Parts: sequence; structure tokens; C-alpha cells
Amino acid sequence: MNNTDKVYLIKWVGPFSYDELYNWEKKWLENNNENFNLYLLQGKRKYARKFSYYCGQTIRCVYRRLKDKDHHFKEIEHSDYSIWIGKFSNVVPNKTDINVVEKIITSELAELELGFENMMNEINFHRTSFRCIYY
Repeated sequence: MNNTDKVYLIKWVGPFSYDELYNWEKKWLENNNENFNLYLLQGKRKYARKFSYYCGQTIRCVYRRLKDKDHHFKEIEHSDYSIWIGKFSNVVPNKTDINVVEKIITSELAELELGFENMMNEINFHRTSFRCIYY
């Protein structure tokens, strides 16, 4: 049996407001030929006391993805929120890599850090065959 371990290093940038993200990411793409594939949202839903969180993925610009109809970003009050964006530092990711890392992030946040009730994601809460090592 061939057992290959993959290691994903993600570079995170932020926090941004939407306007800051738009300006920063546009400038980034003028000088670089790589997108940020992951994003984390932290914000309060209307009338909520606690923060909610959402982890997402995209193959487009994050600022464009957040403008999609019915995106969870529209549920967040736009006075107290943060956007973080992440890109793979050690591999050119394929769709499977992006899916695995999103699942790792959502499951770790929900199970260990924030609790399921504070996550806006509707799927990807339970780890399957991967494990996380923190340094």
C-alpha cells in the first residue's frame, strides 16, 4: 500500500473589510499570477451577540466570490466583521487539495475552537481520514 502524506502550508493575509480586500486583491493580481483560494469570514449576524464564522473556497478572486447571490457574507452585519484570505504556499493546488484544506479548517474550527453553533458552514464539520499537526 502506498501511503503518501501531504502537507499544506497556507499563507493567510488580513484582516480586511470588503473595500480593503477589493483594493488589496486587485493590486495583488496585477503583480502576481496566483489567486487566494481560501477565505475566512468572522462577523455578527443581524441581532446576534456572538460572532459567526464561515470558511469558503474559490478559484476566482475572493472579492468576486463574496458578491455572489446568496453568499453567507450577505448575512453578516457590515459594521463589525473581518475577512482573511489564504493561499497555498507549498503546492499549486488542485480542486481536491482545496476541498481537503477547507474541510480541515471547518472541522477544526467547529470541533475544537468555536463550536458548531457558531459556524455558518452547513457541511464539512467532521474529519475523515486526515489529521492535523500544529507547529
